[in-house]
Amino acid sequence: MSRWSPDSLLITLYPSRVVSARIESGWRTRVTDKRIVETADRDAAAGGEAQPADRSVAWQGTVAALDQLLAGLKPQGMPATVVVANRF
Repeated sequence: MSRWSPDSLLITLYPSRVVSARIESGWRTRVTDKRIVETADRDAAAGGEAQPADRSVAWQGTVAALDQLLAGLKPQGMPATVVVANRF
């Protein structure tokens, strides 16, 4: 992929999931690939269970899901934007 490629990657980190979208810009901007990986502590993040007492480790499930998502992507040389949810 050329460094001048119009493609970019948008990654959004939520407590319950990680979402990525490959965006192709040009005459018409469009999403060419979208992936969602649920976190291991999805129920706790949704309020189904009590939150852990130590909130400093609440992000670890999201980081593990991000690792899983990036393993399946080939974003070499592609600019990326990461958005982090307020809950973090």
